[in-house]
Amino acid sequence: MNNTKGSLFMVAAMAAFSIEDMLIKSAAETTSIGLILALFGLGGMLIFILLTWRKGETVLHPAALSAPILLRALCEVIGRFCFALAITLTLFWSNPIGHLILRQYGQ
Repeated sequence: MNNTKGSLFMVAAMAAFSIEDMLIKSAAETTSIGLILALFGLGGMLIFILLTWRKGETVLHPAALSAPILLRALCEVIGRFCFALAITLTLFWSNPIGHLILRQYGQ
């Protein structure tokens, strides 16, 4: 049963990732990458805060301010920025203007 449950969670996570990818690409057409990152981050934070409150736990545990956790948080922010930047740059380079710029200044 554990393999089936794990497989279903993996499929659900892949579906959620695809939906997030679609939402970021559509938002990138009209919005800056900074605003996209802020909105997705705030939305995720709100969901986790509500889930934490629902379980009756504290939102900010004192261990969250330790050096390893802060380093991980920094790495997650950098990873999220690179992820969103890659998606938005893919949109840029896949359109005709991106090809013209690449042909003019590229190799």
